[in-house]
Amino acid sequence: GYGQPEEQRAIESTRNRVVMAYDGEIDVDTVAIHAIPIPQEFAAGRADRSITVAMAFDPPTRRFRREYLAARMKIDLYRNIELGALTETLVKQKQDNSIGLVQDRRRVDAKLKPSSETVLRSTLQVRRWRATHATSLDVDDGDTYYLVVTHISEPWAHLADPDYVTQSYALAIELE
Repeated sequence: GYGQPEEQRAIESTRNRVVMAYDGEIDVDTVAIHAIPIPQEFAAGRADRSITVAMAFDPPTRRFRREYLAARMKIDLYRNIELGALTETLVKQKQDNSIGLVQDRRRVDAKLKPSSETVLRSTLQVRRWRATHATSLDVDDGDTYYLVVTHISEPWAHLADPDYVTQSYALAIELE
């Protein structure tokens, strides 16, 4: 899958690399927004840079079915947007599915590889944005990006486990 873990890289940051971690829970069928501080030096740098996001979660499962996971989770990365405006957009989109998410350069999802559709059914997702030229990141995009984590339960999940009201998950975000 994703190779061998390297203990030193997992637990230590260096001069050119920082890792931020989160371990917590999300209510089922909701969204959590995580602020990612982006130092001006990182955004204005001329060297190749990358933002890597890893997420792991452990939904209930059932045996002998094609769709055996009780839930899916996905991540989206946003820049150059105020938290209030992002929250308002997500609330409107949840209330009316015909309202789309932000589709301009503020939504970085298209730059994260592999695509969200590729990893949507995986309980371990690693996605990376490689900023390979100086203008990939812009200091005018602000000093905070937002990582949106969305939980989507399957219709049968509550029948299989009535106590399934929260989902534990962990995030690691690397700026290098």
